[in-house]
Amino acid sequence: MTMPIRVAIMEVRNQRNEDIIFLASAGNSDTDDESFPARLPGVIGVYGTDCHGVRLPSNAAMPRNAARVLGTYGADLPGWFSDEFGDTYPNICQPGTSIATAVMAAISATLLAYATVLPSLVGPTHHVLRRLWTSDGMEAVLYRMAPDEDSRLRAVKPPVFWKNRSDDTLRHCAIHDALADVERLSPRRQATALTLAKAKPVGSQQETSISKDPAKEVKPDILGIDGHPFRINYDVPQHITDSFYALLDSDVKYEDISPELKAYEVHETAGEEQADTSEGPRPASAIFDGHVFRVGLDAPQQIFNLFR
Repeated sequence: MTMPIRVAIMEVRNQRNEDIIFLASAGNSDTDDESFPARLPGVIGVYGTDCHGVRLPSNAAMPRNAARVLGTYGADLPGWFSDEFGDTYPNICQPGTSIATAVMAAISATLLAYATVLPSLVGPTHHVLRRLWTSDGMEAVLYRMAPDEDSRLRAVKPPVFWKNRSDDTLRHCAIHDALADVERLSPRRQATALTLAKAKPVGSQQETSISKDPAKEVKPDILGIDGHPFRINYDVPQHITDSFYALLDSDVKYEDISPELKAYEVHETAGEEQADTSEGPRPASAIFDGHVFRVGLDAPQQIFNLFR
């Protein structure tokens, strides 16, 4: 039974270019090893702690080859948390890693919601923020939310994270820093983060995207309006993406675009503008026939060569 589950997880991760997050209970027997599928690559195994972040004695044994594991609240939860199950399923909602996994899923969902609105809170964000929608990226940020670095079981404590970073800029910096390490150590294998998007011309019903695999369609992540590039799709709210596409059917000027939409404009940093290669500085993007293309260091060399 484990092989079909393993294959299904791998297939879904590949189909979605890793843009999916898997969490699984580590298990509740201290005489057993970490449960399946929590021990699979690409799956975040979750251990249980009490309200102070102390490891529950019922946890499964931690993997010997793992320097650290993640855990969160699996006990000492408010009574209302399990009351709704009490009548229909008595004694089913007991302390352990299953509850901790549900809590961790809620923490993850909250982080995704927060990341979605970050551009409206702090201004333009780097594309590396998209890695939060992957298991590797979410795991890195969850570790950043676990303050006790001296323990193998790193207890995720959201209240500590929010309290110690008193404003959105500090929180954004902490999240970005964690995700930048993931991007640096484990670059995307496919094209989602490397999408080269071409905005559809005014009046056109088609949009074109270029990826490493021309046979596979990927959504564009940038489009150009009045000579300015804007992020769309992926970590951008759907209503924002829809608004940008609606503007493509008009002759809107940049100064007429609302501040809400301008928050998603792509601003090249100085480092990106002057990214050095063996052939000299390499820009992060190029504009051709009024359309924006990404040609920075994260784009394949053969794509960059097309615009030289």
